[in-house]
Amino acid sequence: MDELLTTQSAALKSLLERAAKVQAFNTGLNSPVGSGSTPKKFANGKVVSQAPAGPGDDDCPHGRKLVDKGSWSAMFCQAQPKSAQCEPLWKQDDGSFKAK
Repeated sequence: MDELLTTQSAALKSLLERAAKVQAFNTGLNSPVGSGSTPKKFANGKVVSQAPAGPGDDDCPHGRKLVDKGSWSAMFCQAQPKSAQCEPLWKQDDGSFKAK
C-alpha cells in the first residue's frame, strides 16, 4: 500500500480534488435558497423549523409559521396537538396580522 501511495500520489491527489469539487457542487444544489428557508433547531428529539415571531402584541407561546399563498397570508400556531393551537392571525390590507 505504501508503494502504491508513493507511485500514484499525483493521481490520488487529482482524484481527491475532483471529488471535493463534486461534493461542493452537490452541497450547493441541495442547500436552502433565499428567505423562504427558516432556521432549524433541535427539539423533542427531532429537527424542527424555528417559527417566525408573531406581531409584537401576539400572546402565542408556541411560535407561529407564516403561510403565504399569494392571495392570502396567515400566521398559524405551531402547538401540538392541534387542539391546543392559538387562533390564526390573518394578514390585513395594511400588512399587519390579526385574528378574525
